[in-house]
Formats: sequence, structure tokens, C-alpha cells
Amino acid sequence: MKRNLLLFALAALLSLSLAACGNSSGQTAQTALDGRSPADYSVRLADPVLLDGKQVEPTYSVAEPVCAYTQFSDYQGKTASVVRGKVKTVEYFTRDRSAFTKMDLEITENISGDFIAGDIISVFKWGGYAPLSVTNPDIQERFPEITDEELANTVVDMRIDGDPHPITDQDIVVCLREQDQSNENVSGMYPIVGGYYGQFTNDGSGTFTRHVEYVPEGREAVGFSLAPHEIDRSNMTGTHKAFTFDQLKSELQTAIS
Repeated sequence: MKRNLLLFALAALLSLSLAACGNSSGQTAQTALDGRSPADYSVRLADPVLLDGKQVEPTYSVAEPVCAYTQFSDYQGKTASVVRGKVKTVEYFTRDRSAFTKMDLEITENISGDFIAGDIISVFKWGGYAPLSVTNPDIQERFPEITDEELANTVVDMRIDGDPHPITDQDIVVCLREQDQSNENVSGMYPIVGGYYGQFTNDGSGTFTRHVEYVPEGREAVGFSLAPHEIDRSNMTGTHKAFTFDQLKSELQTAIS
């Protein structure tokens, strides 16, 4: 389709971003028994979004998170566990007309919480790919020239605040809320705190970074847009752009203890 589709299916993202600022709730994470063997706690998606042979349309989206996580202390009371892991698989699914990403992680180090190295868990965050028919079910009413074939073969790429989609074998550290049982689409998965705010990715040089938009002084709620702009990749302190793993581990353990 030779047009920029303005997709307004991200209202759910607003409510999710607001919810992500509350205290952790839900089931308790798996209890690590003394001497137990690593276990596979990953879940299968009932209806993953398929990308092969699809036309991909980018979106312009807005989200308005209340918690900006500009300091490590912002994670306190919201984080049930912190792990370092290797991305084994990446899949996408939909919920409330929005796109989500599921990653299966093989834990390489437990930083805080009850997991152990070798456990495999499924984590999720908003952003990903979704069928156009799901994000905009009424789009043919607004654009009658879109054919049924186009509608069936188009997926929407939702990148929230420029957050890149994960790839297999990435080395990441994630802050996790407790297991989510609120919806069958995410049952058994662990939400990443604040979406991309709670994910730090090894940039290939051994240091960990995350996407962080500019937040005005006072940390008031701000609107974010995917319209092309320069992303501020500064960390919470505003002085470093990346952390060594030991620095990140120490900061997070101190913050959530």
C-alpha cells in the first residue's frame, strides 16, 4: 500500500503503560528449591502472528507512560525478579487490537528472585507485529480501495518509541513483574516492567543499554511518537549511555532490595 496509514489502535497501549506503573500483582514466580534442576517454564502461543509472505506497514503510534523509569529506584515495588538471559525464540501475538512480543529466555544468571540459571521462561512486552485486520478492523470502510487480499496479507509493525524488536541469541537483562494470569493470551508469561523500560540489551561490546526517550525535568507524563526523530539513549542517571553487566547488576539489586 502506497500510503502512510495512521493507525489509532494503540489506546490499549496507553492503559497498559499506565498499568505497568503499578505494584506487581499476580501469581508468585516459580520457587527455586535448593538443589533443583533447571526447568522449562516457557509457554506456547495459541495463535502467533505469521510474517512470511506478508506486506509490512509501519505505524505512527503514541504512548503516554506515567512512569518513565529515569532512576533505578523507580523499579522498586514493581519488580518481582531480575534475570539475565539469552533469547531463544521470538514470536508475536495480539491483544486488544495491539501487537505484543513474546521472548523465550534461557536464564544465564539470576540477579534477583527465585529462578536459577538454565530455567527457560516466556516474557512479553508491548510492540511487535499484528495483522492489519486486527489493529484496524474497519479500515476498508475508511479506505475502500484496500482489497480483501491486501487486508489479509498485511501486518502492522508497531515499534513503541523506537524500541527495536528482539532477535534470537541476544544477551539481555530484564526486570520482570510477577506471572500474568489476567488474560489467556499472556497466561504463564512474565511481563517486562514498563515494556522496553525494563529491558537492557548487550550492545555487542559487553555493555548494556536501553532505549530511553527524553523526559522533561519533573518526570511528568509525556507523549511519545514514532515520527522520525533523534532518540536520546542516555541512561537513568543522565551521565552514562551504557552499563557493564556488573554495574547494572549492582544498581538493580540495590534498587529493588
